[in-house]
Amino acid sequence: MGGGGDGGAGQMRADEEERQRKVQMAVDTVNSTFNGQGRQAMYKDIQDATRDVAGRDLDRQFTTASNQNLFGLARSGLLGGSVDAESGADLATRYGEGQIRATAAGQGAAADLQSVDERTRQNLISLAQSGMDTGTAASMAAGQMAAAADTARATSQGASVGRLFDDMGQAYLTNQQLRARYPTSTTQGSSTPSMFSNLFAGNSYGGTVRQ
Repeated sequence: MGGGGDGGAGQMRADEEERQRKVQMAVDTVNSTFNGQGRQAMYKDIQDATRDVAGRDLDRQFTTASNQNLFGLARSGLLGGSVDAESGADLATRYGEGQIRATAAGQGAAADLQSVDERTRQNLISLAQSGMDTGTAASMAAGQMAAAADTARATSQGASVGRLFDDMGQAYLTNQQLRARYPTSTTQGSSTPSMFSNLFAGNSYGGTVRQ
């Protein structure tokens, strides 16, 4: 009697299957764009660029501190002695810490870009599931990835290892020079004149990686 009709249920199923197929195509497009080898290479480029900029900052600081140290030692007649050796070791230690910071700055910059990409990817997937077509998904993914990469490149140019040597050049050297000039005090067994005792309080430094 009814000719076997299903009230349009079959067409509805077909339409839903087609919708799901298009959604999956858009999602796959987004995922493949963000997971491509080119993007992985971009993370490495950002990491290397940031590390190199921070490394140049470290070299600049190290050169300045070394020169100040050398001139100060020469003016005080302390070249070649124990103060020279100690300050040189301190410089080397701080340089090593700077290298670690430069590497960490690069890794952090790459991780930041990956985090931005992941948030963008999830947002685009949500839009795809809401009906965004494949072409629009591809276009938006490419555009937002390019913008994120540009921002990361610009940020990398300000990378720094922090102010590693600021507390060394003056306080440290001055204290060592004074100790060399006034090695002992005959007053109440003090080994260093009290007015000079707090000029240097160790090799601490408070710089932070800036990205």
